[in-house]
Amino acid sequence: MPAFRCVVLLLAVCGCAAGGGPRTVSRASANPEAGGANAALRDCPPIAAASMTGIEVTPADRDVAMRRPNSAPAPDRQQLSSLLEHFDTSLLAFWMTGVRSADRVVSVASRGRGDTRPRTLCAYERGALLRALSMGGTLEREAPLAPMALHALAHGMTPVTSGRISALIAPGLPGSVAAAVSDTLAQLEALLGVHEDTPLLAFLFANQQQFAAQFPIGWIDGVFSDWTLSEPGIGATIFAASRANGIASHELVHVALKSVYAKVDVRGSSIPYVAEEALARTIGGSRGRSYRELIGPITVVEARRLIAAQMQDAALASVRFDARRPYEPAVDALGAVYRVALSVCTAFPADLLDARAVTTLSAAVNRLSIHLRVTPDAAVDSMAVRLAAPNSVFLPGFRRSETQRLPCVAYAIPLERAHPP
Repeated sequence: MPAFRCVVLLLAVCGCAAGGGPRTVSRASANPEAGGANAALRDCPPIAAASMTGIEVTPADRDVAMRRPNSAPAPDRQQLSSLLEHFDTSLLAFWMTGVRSADRVVSVASRGRGDTRPRTLCAYERGALLRALSMGGTLEREAPLAPMALHALAHGMTPVTSGRISALIAPGLPGSVAAAVSDTLAQLEALLGVHEDTPLLAFLFANQQQFAAQFPIGWIDGVFSDWTLSEPGIGATIFAASRANGIASHELVHVALKSVYAKVDVRGSSIPYVAEEALARTIGGSRGRSYRELIGPITVVEARRLIAAQMQDAALASVRFDARRPYEPAVDALGAVYRVALSVCTAFPADLLDARAVTTLSAAVNRLSIHLRVTPDAAVDSMAVRLAAPNSVFLPGFRRSETQRLPCVAYAIPLERAHPP
């Protein structure tokens, strides 16, 4: 766990992104969604010259930045400024955890402004720009790093509160989108059988181009996709763009899963990101496309063949969330396990997400069969039916009627030694 009070990226490490993963994917220029240049990247020279002006960030600076959330008070959900301050600190802490000892980090002044202009942190690997972070405030040598990226981003956005969501809405979106996001989160929590009352700070953009330009972190070789920074027990902040299939439902799965962590026996396991992404993708689609669009037309026979092809020991272990290695077949096959559970069970069985249950797709299928009290082959048949009919989990007909759902209580045997009946 990171030192800064369990700041967890639910996307790509959780971060996470809508169908994305670690931001080491295709060049931004090759990404048709990226649109305009990212503001943070524009402030950084592409090459770190020995004589470049700016303040060098020392290892001590990085250590302080990563530890600051440990001593920060929990955010006051009633005060937007408190939420911005807390997650500004957490955003910097997350960014700093990716800085390696060999990297050079320089704080430079944003271009085209006066001496008091906001600063940007630029990280270089072997002299080439790797990523950037908009600090949104001045940086003096005598003062600690003062993150204000989210404060700066909030300017020009309309604040709207809906339930536990404090939304900042960019021009081009109606204020009612906050209520829509709040309603989606409530539906997700009902599907997963969890509830949490921690605050959620949401930055909502009108389109992907607007998101890519204003997102406070610039990934030089990344895809600018929806993104979540989450702290279990504290709260979360999400960045999401309005797309053809709505807004934020994929990221909200990552937010809701913070509550599921409490149901998993974390003493010997955890929820691996491949499991989170499979669930988020099967519920909320990915990168602007719904689950139906992602899967495309597929028959039950073809679906069963796809699942069978992924039931090999290396299928899940070889998953990489980047553009260089396709991950959809294995992730979608695992998602089919979750689609069956969402449809059949009275409450989603959290142990299906446990790292010990998803070491392979076969292990996940076996665990599902235990919950359903059927053979693994019968569980695969149910998965194939759900994969071939990739309708939205929010539709009334997706779930069995309440009287037909199963309690999905696993046998009282250790997960590591679980066998199908």
